Amino acid sequence: MNLTTCNHCGQVFQDPNPGNESENYPDSDHFDSLIKCYPDTSKEETAYWGCPTCCTDSFLVDNINFNALDPVYKIVVRKKLGQDCTEGESAEIKMWLKQPYARMAYEVKLHKDIQFLFPMEYGEALDESLQKEKGLN
Repeated sequence: MNLTTCNHCGQVFQDPNPGNESENYPDSDHFDSLIKCYPDTSKEETAYWGCPTCCTDSFLVDNINFNALDPVYKIVVRKKLGQDCTEGESAEIKMWLKQPYARMAYEVKLHKDIQFLFPMEYGEALDESLQKEKGLN
């Protein structure tokens, strides 16, 4: 499977049109694909593959650019590739889940990925947040 990173929004996607330097990563069903974008017309010959969040291909680079990723998303990407996380990374996931801020579309997707890939940490963070709300901590 070929992957690409959007250096603008910092997300990783499946790349249906990889370049010559593209690495082959282990198969995973957990990465969304780029979308087909049509600039001014819906003619197939003008279409290009672009980031679904930024709606452009201007910031796409082959492979995973871990330097462009948010620290929590970096952990999620490695988990999507089948790598285990450390106890410290697990704690970082739980801390992120407990932050009370509005979720933008990208963060909602990340939240769902964490719920699926880190069910234990998700449950513990939820329990701890509920206990804190009830004043049990």
